[in-house]
Amino acid sequence: MIKFYANSTHFYDKIHVFVRDKRGGTLAFPQQIVWETVTSEVHFPEPLFKLDHEEVQSLMDALWDCGIRPSEGMGSAGQLAAVQNHLKDMQKIAFTYLEMETRHD
Repeated sequence: MIKFYANSTHFYDKIHVFVRDKRGGTLAFPQQIVWETVTSEVHFPEPLFKLDHEEVQSLMDALWDCGIRPSEGMGSAGQLAAVQNHLKDMQKIAFTYLEMETRHD
């Protein structure tokens, strides 16, 4: 199984990503990426690598541990659920304090 590791190097302002593959009792590590210049505007490159969902989750977790978050989005489903529950609690408190009936959506 392919496993990802990452660490943040604040001095260089970089994230170092490490990959290892452990299959059949042996370890394998990929070499550094070599960039290939293409001369044609029409070029269909092969993917850098292909991962299953568990391996992609390993990469996401490693980057998350370094503080990397999605650029856009509303956060995780767990965070959203917590905020929604907090909002419901606050509405109950406010409506009780103001002696109003709670609204049912």
